[in-house]
Amino acid sequence: MEWVRHRCQAGSDYSQYAFARDGGGNCNRATSGRNEGARPFTFLCLAHCHAHKNIDILLDAARRLPNYTGKPAKCLITVAPGQHPGARRLLARLDQEKLEGKIENIGPVPSEMLPQVYHRSDALIFPTLLESFSRTYLEALYFGLPILTSDRDFAHHLCRDAAIYFDHLDADGVAKAMARVMEDSGLRQRLVENGRSILAQTPTWDEIASRLVEVLERSARGEPPLYVEPRSCRTLKLRTQASPVQATGLCAREALAPWMRARPTTFAHCSTRRRAAGQVNTVQTGS
Repeated sequence: MEWVRHRCQAGSDYSQYAFARDGGGNCNRATSGRNEGARPFTFLCLAHCHAHKNIDILLDAARRLPNYTGKPAKCLITVAPGQHPGARRLLARLDQEKLEGKIENIGPVPSEMLPQVYHRSDALIFPTLLESFSRTYLEALYFGLPILTSDRDFAHHLCRDAAIYFDHLDADGVAKAMARVMEDSGLRQRLVENGRSILAQTPTWDEIASRLVEVLERSARGEPPLYVEPRSCRTLKLRTQASPVQATGLCAREALAPWMRARPTTFAHCSTRRRAAGQVNTVQTGS
């Protein structure tokens, strides 16, 4: 099982960053890189240009933003022409609509440059339509950025009260959310502090690796895996005589179960009941 630990522990190493996290999850952001008043308020959209990332909405929002605030602002995007067929269209539109100073394309960001980019930014904006899991949210929390993102379940699950949510198809709504964060320093501070609480509950790569190994070993012993599912999803019925492929997939989900249970608004402690007839495990979440 050592290879499993190695693969899970191959996540981002934040220890190199100019940022400290103590055991209680409190985050002390480095003071360099923030010079409020001396430069435009800077939003960061750290995403490749794929259709579901919905980056185009930011161009429309940037044009509307002066209707809601008199403060200067710009949005950094990280687009390269080869990322998606739509990337070239977006970059061409950026040139045609003369959004210089409002939208700045800095191109793809190498991992070693992420700290500098986050420290150049005042807030993360993420108008994505669909995510399975976005490490960008956690990185923004880690670097002490308030988050503005789509009003979708996956975003609420990770960001909870550390984000401002908007209708990702409404450019005016996006612009209003941007202006709200720009104008209210107290709101920004509250979002950052709420993010620290979330980080305190977030498992480390070591914890995830240990949990994954534990459930894989239990599966190898023939013990049925458990599956925690969102309250909004249908009940899953899993035959205890699951194939190795099914068991492995469910074990991977179970490895994240402690994290899911730490979010009572979305997940709850699971209960497993074996029916006498058919040897079926029915797993549901509480209310």
